[in-house]
Amino acid sequence: MKHISIPAVLVCTSALVGCAAQQGGGAAAPHGSEMVAEADACNGISPTDEDPFVDSHAITSVEPLREQVNLGKISWMQLRGARVSVAATHSMTRQWLAKTALCHFSRHPISSSPISIAVGESTTGFVVALRTEDQLDRAGAERLLHSSEVAWAPTSTRQQAAR
Repeated sequence: MKHISIPAVLVCTSALVGCAAQQGGGAAAPHGSEMVAEADACNGISPTDEDPFVDSHAITSVEPLREQVNLGKISWMQLRGARVSVAATHSMTRQWLAKTALCHFSRHPISSSPISIAVGESTTGFVVALRTEDQLDRAGAERLLHSSEVAWAPTSTRQQAAR
């Protein structure tokens, strides 16, 4: 999976740090306006390019993302965010989806808490894991999951959750 870190305080500027760290660079992101940072995060992506996070027909499901937490001999499953399944298209790659996700979330922050993005492949497409950076931030994880469900859950899933 490709991991991209997006601290949410200055989502766009901080997103560049995630890119630099992912590509092996250690330089800090320059301080500047969100417009410049968004332009860097979206470099190579045209406004007319397909964005699966805007075209919610590409989103096939939104599920809770739970991970095991270990504290000595005690372990438990804890909510960390959301798993968003994206249907594959003939031209979509994991790398392109990761780049598109970075651009999308620098333009449209989904959480006030710092989040990371990991993109993996599945048998029917891709899975985008949106997780809170702070492992103990349960409230942030719940907000992230709720925001994801409201934004992308297929209509039938939202209707079932409302019951």
